[in-house]
Amino acid sequence: ILEDSPTAQSLITSRRVPNNSTLGGCQDASEIEGVGLVSHLYLDQIQALDQLLLRYPQITKSTAVCEIGGGFGAFTHILLANLPKIKKVIYVDVFPNLYVAHQYLLAQSIAHVQYVGLNESFDHSLDPKHPSILLMLPETFRRLRPEWDFLYNSNSAVEMTSETLAAYSLICHEMLRSRPDSCVALRTY
Repeated sequence: ILEDSPTAQSLITSRRVPNNSTLGGCQDASEIEGVGLVSHLYLDQIQALDQLLLRYPQITKSTAVCEIGGGFGAFTHILLANLPKIKKVIYVDVFPNLYVAHQYLLAQSIAHVQYVGLNESFDHSLDPKHPSILLMLPETFRRLRPEWDFLYNSNSAVEMTSETLAAYSLICHEMLRSRPDSCVALRTY
């Protein structure tokens, strides 16, 4: 069905579909002419990126982004494939998603991938040649000062406690206050 879908064809011509979108044995995929086998989740996430870029074109200038509730890493993969200025992704999630995303993103070989533990420090600088993905728990994330241009959450806010949402809200407020060109995007069910 998707092979003939005008929406799918438009997405794959306007955005880069990353290689290996079916890594790990994804069965929910379609063969698309000129691209190969493409995960349906990746098509959905590419469509989400397309909608975000229409609403927030400044995202194309982002060098550092934060994704809260990143699942296994598909959207992070899509961001790095389509927005070459991004050099750092702060990826926040809970276990076991952190472990799965760490392994998945390592296997993609798209960036330096590092898990940052609760009391670990890490390099805040950007490497102009190689992107970095820093994976961390919410407790680690809450210690950071906002140093990113774009914060994204896809569907996981509904799973969070009111205390967690309040903490994220304060971080978003600080980011928007200190970086006027930044943006926060929430995608929900």
